[in-house]
Amino acid sequence: LNGKWHLLYQSNPLSAIWGNMHWAHAVSSDLIHWEDKGLALWPDSNGTIFSGSAVVDQKNWAGFGKNAVLLFYTNNGYDGKGSQNLAVSTDGGISFRKYENNPILPNLSGRCDRDPQVAFDPESGVWRMCLYLGDEEKREFLLFASKNLLNWEKTDSYQIPGGRECPGIQRMFDEETGEWKWLFFEANGFYRIR
Repeated sequence: LNGKWHLLYQSNPLSAIWGNMHWAHAVSSDLIHWEDKGLALWPDSNGTIFSGSAVVDQKNWAGFGKNAVLLFYTNNGYDGKGSQNLAVSTDGGISFRKYENNPILPNLSGRCDRDPQVAFDPESGVWRMCLYLGDEEKREFLLFASKNLLNWEKTDSYQIPGGRECPGIQRMFDEETGEWKWLFFEANGFYRIR
């Protein structure tokens, strides 16, 4: 955004050991040298801040203004149940505020649903989100679609043997077939192509 790369990542400002999760923020113009911008998101009464993703809303789909930066993150409740939430920057990624109507997706599984990753689908003209449901036995992932980045409808679910958390979706061009396809992947490196 505006010639800068923004890196947002989980951080525990009180220890080098995982826990007390926040999101920290760094900015770079060359992807080599980074300037620390401090904390972007911190725990609140709804829980700590787990993984997620960010997009620049270039066309103002969500109504916060053109080029608003939207952070999609898991709020891990103190009861162990995760919900999906949104934070917004309207000043070019300098500061972020939590969306007043959070969560954008409530807890669905009774476990720690987590790690929303969002990407635009140009063929369908909608945004896609993938999400891990925190059941280590089922290993289930859900896919959602949205026209405004705020309201999400479930479109599909996958069970991936050996899969766990941190899903991602990426649109890729298949040079053999000449078609665009979607790559769905997760933290252990298992993937599906559709």
